[in-house]
Amino acid sequence: MQIRTISGAVRQLQKDDPDTAVTAAYIRRLVLAGKIPYTRSGNRVLLNMDALRNYLELATYCQTSNIPTKQQTAARIASEK
Repeated sequence: MQIRTISGAVRQLQKDDPDTAVTAAYIRRLVLAGKIPYTRSGNRVLLNMDALRNYLELATYCQTSNIPTKQQTAARIASEK
């Protein structure tokens, strides 16, 4: 298990994939939205890299497959009413 700060997570992702588009701002948005688990140590946000990678893989899978997003599902339900 690898635990990293947000900036450490970005560095690790860049090391694994130099062309990554994942930024610290994006990870912060994921944390604030509650989409990835985290813990605080003082002012630092600590992330489990396995959980972050799993989220990114799942998000990529959902966007590239025919699985409808929450917005698409909500729009379909609203149009059926």
